[in-house]
This record gives sequence, structure tokens and C-alpha cells, in this order.
Amino acid sequence: MNYYDYGEEAVRAAHEKKTTLLITPRYTNDEDMAAMRPSKEFLYWRKAEWKDGYESVRDELGVQPARMSSYEVMDSLIEAVVNSGRFPNLHRIVVAGHSAGGQFVDRYSAVSPLPDLLTGVRFRFIVMNPSSYLYPDNLRPAQDGSFVVPDSSACPGYNRYPKGLTELNTYARAAGPERILQNMLERDIVFLLGGDDTNMEDPDLDVSCAGNLQGKYRLVRGMYYIGHISSFPGYGGKKSFSIIRGVGHEGDMISTAEARKWVFEW
Repeated sequence: MNYYDYGEEAVRAAHEKKTTLLITPRYTNDEDMAAMRPSKEFLYWRKAEWKDGYESVRDELGVQPARMSSYEVMDSLIEAVVNSGRFPNLHRIVVAGHSAGGQFVDRYSAVSPLPDLLTGVRFRFIVMNPSSYLYPDNLRPAQDGSFVVPDSSACPGYNRYPKGLTELNTYARAAGPERILQNMLERDIVFLLGGDDTNMEDPDLDVSCAGNLQGKYRLVRGMYYIGHISSFPGYGGKKSFSIIRGVGHEGDMISTAEARKWVFEW
């Protein structure tokens, strides 16, 4: 099954088929292009940089003459739906992603201007089991659970975007660090963690030095991050997270009862 199927499962289980428009955009990596014959309109990204809002590849042959941030693509898609006039009863938009998609939503939720521009709809962002998070400052978890400035001698770039707010890419730079932090604290961003997502040998786990400074595996990275971001005074009393027991690194967690609650019951 693919993520569209997982989304369909969630919609059916919630009995919301008549009231939900489900869209699952496809972001393609450069290594996937060998078996494809793309048209000039087809965008793709180098080394999964789509998850962080970087621009698409412009190849030497000029097959893809334009470059576009993956977050611009999402902005355009949402705007096209909202402004089409075809959905007059559209009041809520949920942007949800799992794993690499979870990293996409984690960063996108903090840097996109859309929630401030499309004031006629409410936005919720659901981040599920990402390998890493966009941190609001230069602190990282220590072994005792406190947050400290780490010894970065072996990892001097640990706080660069997309792990931190320095050296932002072009799309994120338009918002700037102060606005990004404000968005992280004030927007409706939900974190869902698989209670069994603890595999340190997962080949898709980010094991870069910057990733490892956030924790040993996805579950603990999520718990550390939620603990840290929720300690900021501007975060308020939000409890926008759940640990879903019995679920590992599985894309179909969106169809669990706990996840459906966050998607549909707000």
C-alpha cells in the first residue's frame, strides 16, 4: 500500500468520505528518475531535499528549465484548492506526513506563510515519526534529560537548517528565524509518535552527527523535542502530541483511532 491508501483507510474508518478531499502529492528523488521519462513540467529533487523545502533540480540538458521549492509546490496546491471556488464549505486543512513526510511537515509548518494569508480556513499540521526536528535554538538533549549547548567540535553544523535556524535555505529565509520560532510556538502543530519506533538499525534513520545529537532513535527524539518546545513560554498549555502504543515506524498509523482523532475531531 502507499500513503494515499493509508489516507483512504483513515477517511473510511472515520466515516468522513463525503466531507473530505484527500490529496497526496508525489515528490520524486533524482535517483528515481532513471526509469522515468519526465516532461518539462515534472519536478524532482536531489537526495530527498524536497522534505526540507529546497529547490528542485535543474539538469544540464534543460529538461527541467525551472526550479521550485517543494514548499512552494505545496503552497500552490493548497491555494489552488482554496481559491478554486469549488469547495465553498472548506473550513479546515490538515497537512500530515510520516517519516520523511513527517520531516516535511515539521519544517513546512514553521516556515510557510499560508496560515497567515488564507485566514478563511484553519490549518492543522500533523508530524508523524520524523527522523529529526527543526530545533528552535542551539540546545540539544543531554543524557540526563536537560538541554545544553552540545560539544559541537565534531559536528560544527549541527544547528544549520534543516536541523536548526542558522543558514536557512531560500524559502525559509523569507520568513526569518524570529517568525519561524513564533510559528513553531503558536501554530496548530501535532506530533504523533509510534511507541515502538525504537529501531536504531533502521536504514532510513538519520544517523548524521546532527541527527544523533537529537537522540538515539525516533521515539526518544520526538519525546525530547516535544519536551523542549513545550517549555517555551509562548507555547502555552497545548498538549498537541500522542504516543501511539503498539505502532512502530509504520505509515498506516494515520488510520489508527488516536491519529484519526487529531485529523478529524477539531
